[in-house]
Parts: sequence; structure tokens; C-alpha cells
Amino acid sequence: MQLSDILNIIIAGIPVECFALLWIWSIIKRRLPENIQAQIGTFVTTAVQMVEQLDNGSLTSAQKKQMAVQAIHNMLEAAHLPVPPDAIISDLIESAVYLLNLERGKLPAIKTGVVPAVRPTR
Repeated sequence: MQLSDILNIIIAGIPVECFALLWIWSIIKRRLPENIQAQIGTFVTTAVQMVEQLDNGSLTSAQKKQMAVQAIHNMLEAAHLPVPPDAIISDLIESAVYLLNLERGKLPAIKTGVVPAVRPTR
């Protein structure tokens, strides 16, 4: 095999090599922490909205949360992403439910009462 044959093989393989490198980069990028956080946030919001859509008023809060936890587990496993502990997923669900209720105007006003004035100290 001559040098020209080797160069022809390398040049002919450049598109394949570029595709392979781009594919490997996409896998690495999906596994970066900031991308995982964004994907988990999207999955949590989607799961909460899904459970709210499926509920006909017969589910308790605990049942809805369990459905959302299971949906999030399924989504993360299907995306080949690490699944955080259930306690973290539970907190994320609570946050998503709070934001969903806030958007719908379902949250009660927070009554703080009279807040005494505070004089600045020197």
C-alpha cells in the first residue's frame, strides 16, 4: 500500500469521521450537568401537567405525586439520563405544582400582618 492509497482512504473517510465525532459530541453534551438539569426540569413540568390532565378529581395528592414520580422515572430512563433520588424528585414536583398553581391563580395571598419598621443601625 502506497502513501497515496493511505491518503485516499483518509480523505474518503473524513465525512464518516466528522459524523462520528458529531455523534459522540452530542452524547457528551447531553450528559453535561446543565443540560441534564434543563431536561429534568422539562420532564418534571411535563409529568405534573400530564397528571393534572389525567386526574378527573378522584386522585389524592399522594396518588398524583406517585404518578408524577413514576412518569419522571420513565422519562429519565428512556432518555438514558441519571435518575435522582425520589426525595429530590418529590421536591421538584412540589415546586412545579406551586408554579402551576401560581400561573392558574390558585394560590392564596400570603398574609404577613403588620410589618414593623426597622431603623437602620450605624
